[in-house]
Amino acid sequence: MSGYMYWCILVSDSLSGKYLRIYDKIANFACKNQDSMLRKALALMAFWVTATVAAADDGQHWWGYYDGEEQLTEFGTGTIENYDCAIFIPGDKGTAVGKKMAGIRVVVQGVADAQELEVWLSRDLPLTASQATIGCYAVDLSAATEGSPLELMFPQPCQLTASGVYVGFSLETTDPFPILTTQPQTTQPNGFYLKTSQTYTSWVDVTNYRNGNVAIQVLLEGSFLENAVSLIAFPEAVVLCGEEAVLPITLRNEGSSSVNTIDYVVSDDGITQEERHLELASPIVGEKTTSVVELPFTVPSVARASEKTVTVTRVNGQANESSTCSASGIIVAIDESAPRTSVMEEYTGTWCGWCPRGTVGLNLLERDFGDRFIGIAVHDGDPMSISDYASQKKLVSGYPSAFVNRQLAVDPYHGSSYGGGHETPYGIYSDVLILQQLLTPADVEVSAKWTSAAKTTFTAEALVTPRYDRPSLSPYTLGYVVLADSLYGEGADWAQNNDYAKVVFQGNYASEPNLGFLTEQPERITDIVYNDVAIAARGIDNGISGSVPAPFEKGVAIAHQQTFNMSNNALVQDKRHLRVVALLFNSVTGEILNAAECNVVDAQQDVISTLEADTSADDSGRAYSLDGKLQQKAMRGISILRGSDGRVRKIISR
Repeated sequence: MSGYMYWCILVSDSLSGKYLRIYDKIANFACKNQDSMLRKALALMAFWVTATVAAADDGQHWWGYYDGEEQLTEFGTGTIENYDCAIFIPGDKGTAVGKKMAGIRVVVQGVADAQELEVWLSRDLPLTASQATIGCYAVDLSAATEGSPLELMFPQPCQLTASGVYVGFSLETTDPFPILTTQPQTTQPNGFYLKTSQTYTSWVDVTNYRNGNVAIQVLLEGSFLENAVSLIAFPEAVVLCGEEAVLPITLRNEGSSSVNTIDYVVSDDGITQEERHLELASPIVGEKTTSVVELPFTVPSVARASEKTVTVTRVNGQANESSTCSASGIIVAIDESAPRTSVMEEYTGTWCGWCPRGTVGLNLLERDFGDRFIGIAVHDGDPMSISDYASQKKLVSGYPSAFVNRQLAVDPYHGSSYGGGHETPYGIYSDVLILQQLLTPADVEVSAKWTSAAKTTFTAEALVTPRYDRPSLSPYTLGYVVLADSLYGEGADWAQNNDYAKVVFQGNYASEPNLGFLTEQPERITDIVYNDVAIAARGIDNGISGSVPAPFEKGVAIAHQQTFNMSNNALVQDKRHLRVVALLFNSVTGEILNAAECNVVDAQQDVISTLEADTSADDSGRAYSLDGKLQQKAMRGISILRGSDGRVRKIISR
């Protein structure tokens, strides 16, 4: 089955009878072979579910990492399999302490495709729903309405103990994207555990992958708080010494009153540093509502790492009633930031008709950010696909898509301004520009040399130079990616599908400033040379353990080597066109903090050289791409240089 399938679904609220919201999802399902029903879901668009449900009775409260009103996004593996999803409710802190659980509410996608849904409570994550240690209950799907919450009241309320409880559901469905989650920026610890029958065969805490929180709520019974704010532990942050800075702290309103003001204490390595009062620019309205609030604090004057603890002591002038009133994180103070290089991993495939825009986005970013940007094209389902990226591909819900610094999951051309009917031309530029301004704690350099005469193996050496002192507990690791340029192949699998050339879409995109030229290309573009292609990787998930060990001494480089054997790699077509990228990870958050790249050179070369365009006095003219567009500078690849003397030459810039 191939081609395009369109849906325009009118979601109805079964309780109020009101229509909620119309959403479009455009998916392109392509066959990998004749025995496969579905290849991949492409161009997935987020949609909104804001179902109105009956309010809880007095003394009851619907609680979850999803608050019942947030925007929800489809999530799935793209294959037909069964899903087990859960959240964990701590019994020793937060709103749920001492409460009873009276019922459960879940929201899933494609109820018409669901064969069975069971909800359960368990002291640990069960292998199957029937093995849940507290209870398992079947949900009647016969009257279920698409987009509306599914609720089930337990036969008897269950007391939440101090050890906490897992609350989840098990779903048998034919929908390849049946799970609904909140937006990635709302991801919280314990907010999404996942197991599936084929892809994730054991439980995984996917909140580590920034997939948002699964749409599960529990009906709690008991007495609830009024003026209460809880804090969520904040990740390591880098700030400049001796300056006033802000901590982006996530606050959750645990009480019935709106939060207008807070008083807080900041401690440095356990020593109280300062007390402050803050009037919030926007009140936190409604229980369980979260908000990222920037709390000012004073940065240490010495370049070092320290543990900051923030404690909210008062809410609206009253004592904070929350038992989770403190949060801690590491603050890295540096004298001067290292130059930061951003990395975009673009997920693509020749079978994907919309993926040409990802290549356009990657090329434009390379043009505009130069050496401070590295693009990595990760292919799937075509001759350039590699197994080294298999685990990361599982996190991709649609093609094309991209991860920028492993912080932001976006469209590789439109960026975060894509979806819901909005497509900003080259919106990815703004996303990268914002991330580019973030401070980074260390410089990264990399070199790579062939270690055998036959050029079958090479060794890459990365140097990480911290900008601060840290005696122990390094949070950093290194990963490596080998890139190949000028890849070429014959046959249908090497031809790039191009949906922009389809007659039905030409009118929409012909005038688009950067994509319009694609409407003039054929639907299958042949004789393409592919660049920036990932052909091998090491430590790509979260870095190589122990690769950047403590202690750190400011300005002293830490070296790490990684050897690659390329003798059996079929994607090594021209060894002159191989590059290595070194990625510096924060192993706790998974963020890419900095990166560097280099060519793979002969062992006798002492300096890594790059081929620059000849722009001497005689030829200091203008550079044009092969399609005739004026460039600010000669870009990587083939371009045309028109000199001031009128001469024209074709150049290759590395």
